[in-house]
Parts: sequence; structure tokens; C-alpha cells
Amino acid sequence: MQYRWFPIPAVTRAPKALASACALAVLLLLAGCHGEAPVTTARFNAFGTLVDLSLVRVDKRQSDQAATLIAQDFEQLERDWSPLPPSPLGRVNELLPKGEPFVAPPAILHLVRLSQDLSERSSGLFNPAIGRLMDLWGFQGGPPECHPPPSAQAIARLVASDPRMSDIRLAGLELQGANGALKLDFDAIAKGAAVDLAIERLHDLGIRDAQVQVGGVLRAIGDRSGQPWRVPIRRASGSGVLAVLTIRGDESVATAAAYERNFIYGGTTYHDILDPRTGWPA
Repeated sequence: MQYRWFPIPAVTRAPKALASACALAVLLLLAGCHGEAPVTTARFNAFGTLVDLSLVRVDKRQSDQAATLIAQDFEQLERDWSPLPPSPLGRVNELLPKGEPFVAPPAILHLVRLSQDLSERSSGLFNPAIGRLMDLWGFQGGPPECHPPPSAQAIARLVASDPRMSDIRLAGLELQGANGALKLDFDAIAKGAAVDLAIERLHDLGIRDAQVQVGGVLRAIGDRSGQPWRVPIRRASGSGVLAVLTIRGDESVATAAAYERNFIYGGTTYHDILDPRTGWPA
């Protein structure tokens, strides 16, 4: 699978709601005048944003089944990957700083393996081990409140503790931390991992042409009724469209932006894309 990365998002955050509490809006779109196959769309909330599912060449039974299963999957993943206790990840974060080996849930092991690989490939710039730094800035959980930024001294202390994904030993089903400052926050990778799992679910259901989008992360397989999928990319200001990408086959697009989660204090905007080398917004 090929990835294209862009620094401008295609995401508008929505109020957080469990997928099971949301009504699935499934709309069958009429085929066009050129004999195109119909496209079925579904929308629900998960991971604090909107999930859009588009399916091609499926009947209503298949579309209903796919939308229901993916919504259920996302609800479970959202619970498992939440950094707040009593979630599985919350329990992992309680045990990692203690330095003793423990058995971790499979859903967490998957993200640890993936994050260790991406952290190594990015020379540590992708670092989900800086959960304490995210806490310090107020970027854990819901939308951040307006407040003074942390003191430079408090930020410097956490940066000096230098928690890294390489501080986590993975052996079979066991994890063991080697740094008392470890705290995992998978917010930057959870949506992409969930999208990949959703595509696997669609493959299992025999669906070969689809697009799954969670906020600013999407993956498309096949095509859209014989045409490429068209993906609008927003401007850096968040309003208007900068460009439209055409993708087909099996490609992903991921975007991130300073305005996605931020707060303003003293006329300065502070966002949650933190540089682990400095502890400050990149």
C-alpha cells in the first residue's frame, strides 16, 4: 500500500460519541447516467470525529452489515485505546513505569509494535511515549481548555526524562518498561490503525471497492464506479479546498493540522503536534 502525507487536514472534529449510541445514516445514491454502480454511504461518530464509509457494488444487506460491524469495531477500539483508566491502555500506563513485565491486551500490543517501527523510522519524531507531556499541556481526553502554557521548567524536566518507544521491551504477550516517565498516547496513530482494520473487515466481507475516512485519515481500495476516488485537501486555514487528489487501487491519505486541537492564550495558539525534542508545539 502506498501512503501520501500532507501537512494540511481534511478534518473537522465532532462531539465525541460512542458508535453504538449513534444512528447509522445509510443512504443509497442513485447510479449516474453512464451506468455507474451505486455508491452506498454511512456516517457515524468515533474517535472524537466523523467516520465516513463509502461502498461500491454492494446491496443494502451488505452495506448495513458492513456499517454495523465497523461501527461496533470502532466502539471497541475506542474503549481499548483510550489513555484514560479504566481502559486497557490506562492499565498498561499504570504498569509500564514500574519496570516489571506484564501481559498486555492484544489490541495494545498491536499499537506498540506499530509505534516502535514508526518511531525508529522517523528517528524518534513520532513518539507516543510522551503521554505525560501531552498531559502537561492538557491535550489528553476532550478538547483542551484555554489556560496558560506549562512552565518552561516543567517541560524541560519531562524532555530530560526522555521516554521513548525503545524503552518498552516486547516479548510475546509481555511488555516491560525501562523508563519511569513512560506513558503511551496513541491519539496520533489510532485513527489510521482503525482505518486499516476496517479495510481488513471489508475484505473479509468480500467488498473490494470502498473508502473509509476517520477525520483527516482515509484509505481507499478499488475505485468509485470505474472512476478514481477524489479526495479534497483543505487549506491550512481550515476553510476552502487547496487541492483534490485522485487515488485508486489501494492508497491512504493522512493529514494533520495545528488547528485540529489547540487552545489560545495571550494571543498565541498552542497546538497538540508536539516536538518530543523540545516539548513545545512543532
